[in-house]
Amino acid sequence: MFGFGILLLLGSLHFAESLPAVRRQNARWSDVYKSFLTVIHNRRYVCYILQFGFAQGVLFANIASSPFIMQQHYGFSPLMFSICFGSNVIAIVVSATSAVRFAHPEQALYRGSVGMVIASFLLCVALCAGCSFWIYEVLLLALLSMLGLTFTASNTLAMDSAQVNLGMVSALLGVLGDAFGGVVSPLVRLGNIMVSTGILFFVGSVRAFVYTRIAL
Repeated sequence: MFGFGILLLLGSLHFAESLPAVRRQNARWSDVYKSFLTVIHNRRYVCYILQFGFAQGVLFANIASSPFIMQQHYGFSPLMFSICFGSNVIAIVVSATSAVRFAHPEQALYRGSVGMVIASFLLCVALCAGCSFWIYEVLLLALLSMLGLTFTASNTLAMDSAQVNLGMVSALLGVLGDAFGGVVSPLVRLGNIMVSTGILFFVGSVRAFVYTRIAL
């Protein structure tokens, strides 16, 4: 990994700015700070990125827990785990793409957030009860499908709600999502991984729904 990082660093030295010089802006650190203050005082934008952050937390809880649940608890081989994990990723991609079929992104965000709460509650109960693999997988697919629906909608609405500072808007979206993922991932190993994962799914989904309601 260290060697790969060095290669990326060396490769980045040869990248040139593609934006024409006439369209560039000379920003100072004070301008960046002012842009940050402007963005975080945008109530709707903050709600959208917090919804996205908690949804990312649900996604990272799945990423961190699924190898242990599928391989150690259900006894899957690495190959079978890879197939199941890939199928779950496809569910996210398909649902994220289908979000454009809604008349308004607000509809996709709301329905996806409600679906996350319902699916995560059922999945939490099932995991705490020691359910079979197929119950776990079906409910997980439902949760991830709703998750993908909100990803497209929350990103679109967040970018649209603060168009004046798109650079800062985009940066905060990326940072917050990774920050939530970094906080949630170690928590799945606290106590019984089935129980802790189910609780994280449900808590993250409920919080995402709360911020959806506030924003809309």
